Amino acid sequence: MTVVGSTGDWFKMNDRSAQTGSFFDQAQVSSATRVVVLGPTAVSNLFGCNSAVALGSTVRINHQSFTVIGVMQPAACQVTTRWSYR
Repeated sequence: MTVVGSTGDWFKMNDRSAQTGSFFDQAQVSSATRVVVLGPTAVSNLFGCNSAVALGSTVRINHQSFTVIGVMQPAACQVTTRWSYR
């Protein structure tokens, strides 16, 4: 399993959206709140097929507890934004 530490901008920069819940916000980043957004594979492995069950649950990463606040859409389900510059 891959763990990526980031700010809320990562989701915008990588054009990712939440399937369930939300991404973390600046207040959570600033206060170092231990929250996590999981990918669909991690959710499936940990919680089964219902991603809503993961929300509010606690997971341990590197011996530290984090609260699940969101689940990302599978990468194949992402809506791609097309940019045009003129």
